Amino acid sequence: MLTLKEGINLPRYPSLPGRLKAKKKEIERSKPQWQDGGLTKIRLKLPVQAEHTVEILGKNGDAGAQLVEVFQRLRLL
Repeated sequence: MLTLKEGINLPRYPSLPGRLKAKKKEIERSKPQWQDGGLTKIRLKLPVQAEHTVEILGKNGDAGAQLVEVFQRLRLL
């Protein structure tokens, strides 16, 4: 069972007043501060791996009822 909101693939355009305000806004420019020795790595932190499980709930109409049970168990309903 899959539901999508209408207009999910339509791009969002900025409003005319928003575009005019953006035209007037000044862009702040800055130069990077280079250090001798080039680039150095400070640290590398990997995200925690989460366990992912997939449950096949059934076919056709049976999947809808089982999906409701899963949502109730997760307290989403």
